[in-house]
Amino acid sequence: MSAVKPGPGPSREAALLRGVGLYAVGMLFTRFAGFLMLPFYTAVLSKEAYGYVDLVLTGSTLFGTVVTLRLFDAIYRALWDEPDTDRRAAMITSVLGLTTINAIAGSALVWGVLALADIPLPHPWLLLAWTVLRIPAEFFQQTTRVVGDRSAYAGAAIVNASAMAGSSLLLLGVFKLGALGYLGAMTAASASMLIYLLCKDTGARLVRPRLFSLAVLKPMLAYSLPLVPAAVSWWVIRMIGRYTLGHSHGLQEVADFAVSDKLPAVVAMLNITYYMAWQDAVLRQSAHGDREEQVAFYRRALGAYARLGLVALGLIALFLRPFFALMIDPSYAQARTYVPPLLLAVFLLCVGGLYDVLYQQQRRTGAIFATSLVSALAAAVASVALVPAFGVWGTVVATMSAAVVLATIRGIDQYRRLGLTLPLRDIALGAPFFALGWAMNTVTDPLRYTVGAALVCVAALVTQRSLLIAAWGHWRAGKQAKAAPAAPVTEDTDKA
Repeated sequence: MSAVKPGPGPSREAALLRGVGLYAVGMLFTRFAGFLMLPFYTAVLSKEAYGYVDLVLTGSTLFGTVVTLRLFDAIYRALWDEPDTDRRAAMITSVLGLTTINAIAGSALVWGVLALADIPLPHPWLLLAWTVLRIPAEFFQQTTRVVGDRSAYAGAAIVNASAMAGSSLLLLGVFKLGALGYLGAMTAASASMLIYLLCKDTGARLVRPRLFSLAVLKPMLAYSLPLVPAAVSWWVIRMIGRYTLGHSHGLQEVADFAVSDKLPAVVAMLNITYYMAWQDAVLRQSAHGDREEQVAFYRRALGAYARLGLVALGLIALFLRPFFALMIDPSYAQARTYVPPLLLAVFLLCVGGLYDVLYQQQRRTGAIFATSLVSALAAAVASVALVPAFGVWGTVVATMSAAVVLATIRGIDQYRRLGLTLPLRDIALGAPFFALGWAMNTVTDPLRYTVGAALVCVAALVTQRSLLIAAWGHWRAGKQAKAAPAAPVTEDTDKA
C-alpha cells in the first residue's frame, strides 16, 4: 500500500480506508465498549455463570447465522446492483419477513429438541425476545451500508453499546441478577438499537408487507445458501472447543477460555471493519482496470493488512500482563497465558476471511464452503483428541490448527487462481513485533519489562512510519472525496 502516492482523486486505497473509518466507529462502540466492561462482568458474575453466558451467546450467534441463511450478505450485493426503489423495497421486505419467520420457527424447534433431550434451557423467553429483536436490528444496520444514511451504521452501534452498558450496571451491579441480568441487558440493547434504526433514514422506511415475494427471494437464496455452510464452519471452529471443554472439564474451564478469548474476539470483530471496506473496494473495482492492476491492488492491501495487523497484535500481547493485573479479577489470572496464541489464530482466520471476499467476487461460493468445511473438520478432530487431555490448551491448539488450515488452503488456491500472494516482506516486517510482544509478556521484573515495552513501542512506530503515513494520506484522500468512484447515484444514495 505504501507504494501508491495519494493523488488528487480518490485511489483504490483511499476508498478502502474511507470505508474502514466509517465501519470502525460502529465496531469500536459495539465491541470495544463490551471489552471495557469485562472487568465489571468478571467481578459480578461467578465463573460458572460467566461460562454459561459464554456458551449461550456463542450458541445463539451460530443460531442467528443459520436462520438468516446469510441473506444479509446476499441483499447487500443485490441492493448494490439495484437502483429501482420499488425493487429495493421488495428485497428488503422479503428478506426481513423470511428471516423473522425463520428466527421464530427456529427458536421453537431448538426449544422442543432441548426439551425432548431433557437439557435445561434457563430463561427461554428472554432468549427468544433477544433473538427476535437482534436479527431485524442487525439487518437494518447492514442495509444502511447501501440504502439511506450510512452514518446510522455507527449511530446504531453507539446506541447498542450505551444501552448494554447502562442495563448491565443496573441489572448486574444494582439488582445482582447474574446470568439473567446479562441476558436482560443484551435484550434491552437490541431493543434500543432497533428502535433507533426504525427512527432513522434506513432500509426500514422501505418495508412494505404487500411487496413480500418468494420470486424476489429466489436469486438471493441462490447466492446466499452456499455461504451458510461456510459460516457454520467458521462458528464451529470458534465454538467446538468450548463445548468440548465444558463437557470434559466444566464451566469454570470454559470461563477461563472465554476471558482469554475476549481480546481475540474484539480483534476479530474490529477486523470486520476492514472486511466490509475490503468487500466494498473489491466489488467497486472488479469492473475497473485490468486483472494485473486488480491483483497488484489486492497484494498491496493484503500486505499492509498483514504487516500492521501483526505489529498491532504484538503490542496487544505486550501489555497483557499489566492489563490483567489491573483490570481482570485474580481468579482469571491463568487466562492471560492463552491470549497470544489465540490472537495469532484469529489473525489467520481473518486473513482467510479476506480471501472469502475474493471467492465472492469470483462467484465461487462452493470453494468457500469446501475450504471452510476442511478447517472445521480440523478443529473438530483436534478438539476431540486434545481437549479432554489438555483442557484449555487443547482448545487453543485446536483453534490454531483450524486457522492454519483455512489460511493456507485459501492462500494456495488464490495463488493458483490469480497469482496472488501475501508479500513476504510485509510479513517479515510485522512478525518479529508479534514475537517480541509475546516474549515480553513473560518478563516478570518490572524495570526490565517497562524498558523493554518502551523500546518495542518506539521500534514499532519507527519501522512502520512510512506505511502509517501512506495510510493516513490515502484515508484523508478518501474522506475528502465527495463520493467513492463507481458508486451509483440514485435517490437512495447514502448521505454520509
